[in-house]
Amino acid sequence: MAEFTQVPFEAAETGRFAALLEGNSEEFSAALGLQFQRERDDLDDLDAAKIRTRSGVYGLFVYHLHAPKRAMEIYISEKAADPARDLAEVLAAIGGVGLRIIWKAEGL
Repeated sequence: MAEFTQVPFEAAETGRFAALLEGNSEEFSAALGLQFQRERDDLDDLDAAKIRTRSGVYGLFVYHLHAPKRAMEIYISEKAADPARDLAEVLAAIGGVGLRIIWKAEGL
């Protein structure tokens, strides 16, 4: 049973940049069944998908198509009372798919 539900992504959404995971949107789609939405920011084309964990924590996955490294950005809510817990919950919800953490924000 899935540990998360995919929810609609709104292009204007922002969050706290929390981590980088090795992989691209195709790999995340194959491993997690996520459907990515093609968007564009002021620098690049990107693929984005948003999930909600069973307890209601949101995670936003962003892959920049022309980034120098094959890495998925993970964002959590800027309003999170406990950002480290929220990131841990998002990572646990997608756990077991063999995706490696490259970087985590300080304090998370």
